[in-house]
Amino acid sequence: MSASIWTAWGATVPSPAGRTSAPFFQTLGDLEVRHGGRSLDVTARLRRTILAVLLTEAGRTVPLDTLIGCVWADTPPPSAIATLQSYVANLRQVLEPGRRTHAPATVLVTRGTGYALEVDRDQVDGLLFEDLVARALGRRDPLRAAADLSAAFELWRGEPLAEFGEPWALAYRNRLAEIREAAAEERVEGWLAAGSAAAAVVELEAMVVRRPLRERRWGQLIRALYACGRQAEALAAYRRCRALLNAEFGLEPGPELRRLESAVLAHDSALIAPIDAPRARHAADRSGIARCPLSRPRAAPGIVR
Repeated sequence: MSASIWTAWGATVPSPAGRTSAPFFQTLGDLEVRHGGRSLDVTARLRRTILAVLLTEAGRTVPLDTLIGCVWADTPPPSAIATLQSYVANLRQVLEPGRRTHAPATVLVTRGTGYALEVDRDQVDGLLFEDLVARALGRRDPLRAAADLSAAFELWRGEPLAEFGEPWALAYRNRLAEIREAAAEERVEGWLAAGSAAAAVVELEAMVVRRPLRERRWGQLIRALYACGRQAEALAAYRRCRALLNAEFGLEPGPELRRLESAVLAHDSALIAPIDAPRARHAADRSGIARCPLSRPRAAPGIVR
């Protein structure tokens, strides 16, 4: 990993601007390649498409016929192979500007009857994102997990490979989006453990709009609102979820959400998980996240069940 890094809550992410020895490929947004602190010229559409396809399979061989199908779909020109080979040769020059003439390529390589990008996982932001998420999910400490996830989210500049609408790009985009959505729920758990319920509420209100049928995030929103002393809004969130599930599937919320509703109505102190207060304050202060006081919420007037 590059010596030049970003630091977030103790997690480290390589800085693309600081890389000097190897290119850094950015797919979490429009395609960009940086090397030695500058952006490399991959502006030609066909060049970008070839590189993008290879990046979705970074480290793996993409057979020639598969690459042709991704680039031209069902209408490849008669000169498809020759054109592809020409653009690959050009890409090699862009990616390895210091490579000597006739020296073998080391980044975009030929393997059998296909091509592959031979890169470390921390050279591709999509792979680095997956690794940071995996590291976070493997942690027992939710605060450290939230740190890794916040660092991972810093890599995103927009929708992955947003400029491409082909099936291979959509598959890549959808896979990373699902990983990010699951990771967002884990980060919220870390915030709640740190007593940062106010930040969690803001994030969760957006999350339930993006994925309204994921019951876990509705439960997190109910807990976060309750922890901020907003009992009426916590119960309203439960009703919103219930109405949605009824309208979409004719179903009632699952047992965990029903338990949460009962706990909110009963002012169950277990909803505000006991935490190490000094540690929580330290984590929240380092993150710049506003904390809610861990106090018992006031009863909401007019609530009848």
